[in-house]
Amino acid sequence: MYRLGSNIPGTVFWGGKMYRSNKYEDLKKANDFLIGCGFDYVETPLGNVMAMSDNEVSRAADELTLRATCNFLPKKLYSHYDELVEYAKKAFKRLKTIGVETAVFGSGKARKISFEFLRKKRMQMLTDYLKTIGDFAYENGVTVTIEPLNRKETNVFNTVEETSEFVRELNHPAVFALADIFHMGLVNEDLSVIGKDKDFIKHIHVSEKNRAMPGQPGKGDESYLSDLFAIVNSIGYEGKISVEANLKDLGSQGPVAFETLNKFRK
Repeated sequence: MYRLGSNIPGTVFWGGKMYRSNKYEDLKKANDFLIGCGFDYVETPLGNVMAMSDNEVSRAADELTLRATCNFLPKKLYSHYDELVEYAKKAFKRLKTIGVETAVFGSGKARKISFEFLRKKRMQMLTDYLKTIGDFAYENGVTVTIEPLNRKETNVFNTVEETSEFVRELNHPAVFALADIFHMGLVNEDLSVIGKDKDFIKHIHVSEKNRAMPGQPGKGDESYLSDLFAIVNSIGYEGKISVEANLKDLGSQGPVAFETLNKFRK
């Protein structure tokens, strides 16, 4: 059975007021609220974990239900390759301490290939980096999931099908693909690919089709979430499913998002 979680983004809104969630106490407040709504776990940008002091990392192991992180790269990969290898090494040790199981590799701008004539070289660097961090992840009991993003955000790994094929060829025990249904909609990728590539997908991001929080009015496509859950229920998906959506007020939207998703759970 899959677990339902919610992303705590770089900023959290409570009643229209914005808080920086890289402050530990603000992260804990959002964590506790979302778990109280019924979510099984929370997800947050890796940068929030890396901003913690060593003492806060130890506290997080006991106080947070943090089981996934997103984004990953703080700088452009091809300009800071060696630095980002060391960053990953430290990151996965922290994730193991806290109990994080999944590290999403998103970071569209940081992985973007700026010049097409360098694509082959850059793709080899990206492949080598994913193998390297995959090794760190495996040593620490974490899974890396590559997030396909729409073409306005990056020009490498744009579809679930493309990413799953890369994962198949990479054949690393700790590197898999992610399916984000908002980005799938933008690139006109059919949700059925999730069933077709189920062996390579270990994490899913959800929102309404226009990236509104689940259950919000004006979502534009009544069947999008139900179509997704019909697929994940039929294939026996056992990974995590995280809300990643436009957040305006966690206090009112968090409970509705959980209730909307939980009704699909079988």
